[in-house]
Amino acid sequence: MNKSYAYAVVAALLSLAIGACYVGDVFFDYGFLGPEIGSEGETVQLWGYVSIGLSIVLLAAVICAMNAELKWTNYVLLGILFLLCFIQLPPVFLWLFVMLLGEWGAAVSVLLHCLVLVAMIGSVRAMRRALVVS
Repeated sequence: MNKSYAYAVVAALLSLAIGACYVGDVFFDYGFLGPEIGSEGETVQLWGYVSIGLSIVLLAAVICAMNAELKWTNYVLLGILFLLCFIQLPPVFLWLFVMLLGEWGAAVSVLLHCLVLVAMIGSVRAMRRALVVS
């Protein structure tokens, strides 16, 4: 398994775990919403389901790319990585905003999403190098 696939698997597993935490309403605290707590439920669960779905698709794409060794599979993998990266951005910025309001517990949430982004960036960089060489 080359570096780009390893980073992609790490990103997919982290994103899968974070998505499961959002769907199961585990770990993340929305107490800062005050009387509006509970209003975020449907949106957060939808985000969690999308994250889980894209993570599973990314894992399947990595398996296909490893077995196929075709150049176009790497482009499909890049596309899925960009989608997964794109959906990580709103939670990062929203949790950063919450953190700026004084809820320092949101720092863990920001860190988790940033770990996913770092793994994705590592995968894209390694894949880009591999595509340029081939």
